[in-house]
Amino acid sequence: MFLFQNKSQTKYETLLSQNHNGILHRNEWYGKYDTTFTFTHIDAVTMESCHNCGNLFIKSTKGYSRKRISTITSPLTYKQVFAASPSVSCFLCYSCIQQLNSKTVQWKGKRKWSARHSPSKSPPQSPVRKSLRIQSSSGLMGSSGQVGDAVRMLARKQYLKAFRLLLQHPATKQQMITACKEAILTERKNLNGDKSSPLRKPVTLDNVTAFSWQETLTWAEGHAPLLMAVLKAMFPKSEDKETVERRTGLILSVALYSNKRVRFPQACMGVQLWKQGCPQKVFATLNSLGVSQSVQAARSQVDRLRLGHDSEVKVWKQEAEKTAVGARRRLSFEEAPPRAKGYSLTWDNVQIDAHAKHHSTEHQNTFLMWALCFAHQNKVPFPLADTPGTLRAVEVDPHSILPAPEVFTSVRSRMVTVVSRILVDNIPPFECLKGKVNRHIPHQHSREMKEKSNVVNLGVVEANPSSTEGVIQVMETLHNHVPAPQGKLLPILCCGDGLSIERMVHSKRARSNGETPRTRLEGLVEGPQEFHREILLLQDTMDELFDHKSEACRGTLSQLKAYFSHRSLKKNVQDNVQHVWDMIEFATCAYICLLAVDICNMGNLQDTPADFPTSSTNATKLKWVTNLSQKIVDFCWQPPEAEDIMLAATASQADRDDTEEIFPYCSCMEDKDETMVKCCSAVCKQSWYHLSCAELQAAPHDDWYCSQSCADDGTYIYCMCHQRKGGEMVQCHLGDKCLHDEWYHSDCLCGTDFEDQWYCSDDCLQGAMSEDKVQCYSKALMWEGLCHLVRRDCVREGDGPAMIQTWQMDMVSFWNKRHYKYFIIGHQMLTGIGGFLPERLRHDLTWNRVANLKGGPGSNIGLDLVNEFLNNDFKDMLKHSRGQYTDTQVQRCAEMSGPFGRELDRVFTAAGLGSYITHASTFSHDGRYQADIDRFVSDFKGDGLFAYLPGRQHTGFEDYTYNSRIRQPEKMGGKLRQLAKEMDLWADIAKSSGQ
Repeated sequence: MFLFQNKSQTKYETLLSQNHNGILHRNEWYGKYDTTFTFTHIDAVTMESCHNCGNLFIKSTKGYSRKRISTITSPLTYKQVFAASPSVSCFLCYSCIQQLNSKTVQWKGKRKWSARHSPSKSPPQSPVRKSLRIQSSSGLMGSSGQVGDAVRMLARKQYLKAFRLLLQHPATKQQMITACKEAILTERKNLNGDKSSPLRKPVTLDNVTAFSWQETLTWAEGHAPLLMAVLKAMFPKSEDKETVERRTGLILSVALYSNKRVRFPQACMGVQLWKQGCPQKVFATLNSLGVSQSVQAARSQVDRLRLGHDSEVKVWKQEAEKTAVGARRRLSFEEAPPRAKGYSLTWDNVQIDAHAKHHSTEHQNTFLMWALCFAHQNKVPFPLADTPGTLRAVEVDPHSILPAPEVFTSVRSRMVTVVSRILVDNIPPFECLKGKVNRHIPHQHSREMKEKSNVVNLGVVEANPSSTEGVIQVMETLHNHVPAPQGKLLPILCCGDGLSIERMVHSKRARSNGETPRTRLEGLVEGPQEFHREILLLQDTMDELFDHKSEACRGTLSQLKAYFSHRSLKKNVQDNVQHVWDMIEFATCAYICLLAVDICNMGNLQDTPADFPTSSTNATKLKWVTNLSQKIVDFCWQPPEAEDIMLAATASQADRDDTEEIFPYCSCMEDKDETMVKCCSAVCKQSWYHLSCAELQAAPHDDWYCSQSCADDGTYIYCMCHQRKGGEMVQCHLGDKCLHDEWYHSDCLCGTDFEDQWYCSDDCLQGAMSEDKVQCYSKALMWEGLCHLVRRDCVREGDGPAMIQTWQMDMVSFWNKRHYKYFIIGHQMLTGIGGFLPERLRHDLTWNRVANLKGGPGSNIGLDLVNEFLNNDFKDMLKHSRGQYTDTQVQRCAEMSGPFGRELDRVFTAAGLGSYITHASTFSHDGRYQADIDRFVSDFKGDGLFAYLPGRQHTGFEDYTYNSRIRQPEKMGGKLRQLAKEMDLWADIAKSSGQ
């Protein structure tokens, strides 16, 4: 064995020691200050006795009560304590170890010399000190080195390291826990005492809408940072941020719920559970856990909310009345009249099947019909001043009701934009243009239409809307919300589906002899809506193009249903609106992409067209794609004939005999044996003129325009672009017998080889258009699909004039398909916009006919669709009543449905009322069906769906020809004239009753 000896020349040494079995092993020398010793040989007796006091070690069942010196301290510290040199393999008894501990501190697992622990003369200790010393000897002071180290770290401002050390000390850890408890208790008092706490607010629609868990946690961190840090530390870092915020806030609210004033989340949860019809046991369980209020408190909260469910509408009404009074007192030449946003009302019937639990003569299954109503604040305001000087219905321009040439130009331009989006989204070589293609067609009120709409549920009117008496009761109830400045009604829009509008018209005529405007129901002006019109036109498309007999014919809707597994698709649109829409949209996009592949001679969608300007700028590429889109639209363009429209418009302008022949051309409307000349403007309403009427001696050889306005509008009757670009043009070989646009710009036909006898299409090449029934079907499917996409795009963008243009085009469809109800209400609305109604109502019918439930561009929907959402919410809540349809329960369910309930959903989940609305653009943009479109192009490329092959036909469509001509246009014009006279008659009756 060896003893340490002083050796100042060596800083670090490696010692070899022998264990109990005599085996030598290497111990790394340690200690910053113990670098001046080497070891010397000692007697082996030191292994059996204490190296300091010499007491022999006594072996027990657990071994010897001793510790090796080298594991406790360093040689320098040992020499400073015991004034002797240690041995590497020597041991100390526990008495000597206690003496060593009393003069040293813990440092990096070893005992280190500390002068303050070794006074020159220890003073006598009191009994208390002695007891403390005994406690220290049992292990508390054995860790006193951690405390000392923590003190030094605190002095160095290393607080985190200091607290970590203190937490390793049992006694110190307990004291720190106590201190944290006291701090958290103080923070809890601060949270409860803050009267501005977001958890103390009453449950209202505004407070629920404005509530945010993130803001709540920010407020809590300002008053209780320690508590919030503890709560947040319980969640893993990988957890979703919104989920952590929601759960942390709920835990905090449960902890504070002992103070009954802090109950906002619990009150919201109680209302939410009541909405879902939860049993009382669930209420009791969650209430005992502090998550929800009791069932009685939740029901009372619902009743309090009902008291002010229409308070916002009352504010709108007061503002409108105040603004209207100010506008009447203001002179028009002083300054512009003030504007209030205004609002409109919407209602629709709701049907409930009430099943009796026990049947008898007095208790049977019943079918209940009520009216669910809501108010919608206008987003595009208009001055509320009176605007007299409206036209009579017979004086309204018929081109305000029927589609004028500029309507077709506008619709065609939007179709080109829609096709460009589809091509860019589904053809990989065009993906670089995804950020360049026009996703949202701008208009003058695009900014307002991006804003989230304000919708207020007005509850249920318990009257049967299937009868005139019930509709009158509904309208009288809605008149309570109509502004009446100084006792004079200020009419507002009352929107609904086609059936509701028809019943409102009949009810107003039944009350036309009332003594006051209110009894005549003049405060509500009918406004037909978009969603049910879309359903009607989708049904027309399915009736025309879907036939189960054609399931084996490739390319038909019936075959595509089976081929791409659209199993839920049914022909009856009312039963599956969304499935029908998905199929029509998918088929349209697939056909467009397939036609693009055929036009560009591509093998598949992944190929790059040969003439595509790959190395050019994005602007040049976008122009190329736009030209391709124009060719696609030109291929399937099948609008009503302009001559038929002119004939119907002429017939509607004057009374005539049924035998009188109408000449729809020229301003003279006379059939003269004279040469006629055509105006080259694409939007000219008259189009053809007699030379004498145009004051011409001979037909001009250059382009001729009938007026300066036509010369300045920039449109052109030729080429697929219908623009006056100038430059070289190419004529179809058929000349004026061309079935399409006759003359074409060379730039618009880029990549086309011009032969001596060049035909613009296969139709012109064959000189016939309807012999290939397969091609006719393909064109019809594309045309109908693009018309549907354009209608929805107009609604989603909130483009009022564009929506009115689609109504004008659909007037032809309503007449041809014999939808006389929609033909009548469409005529009434378009006549009103054309000048029959005051300017303010014309403005509201155009711009304030949609709602945006979630905010953002392209998210608007029809107001009748909003009513459908409220209707579904109401039914879902009412079914939890288990047949107890009391007046109070019905009103509770009706007034709690809609925006308030959806905002409650948002508090506890990520859903809201806007979750009803899908993406505004086509599904081709979100990629749901991109794989199916790619598969369609690959599998159907060889079927020649667009080629002209006479004699082909689909089974079930043997004699199919898409007919865009107007059925009996003279009779259509006469019907428009008759409806206009009826509107004037009833207006005169109401006016005479008020005198």
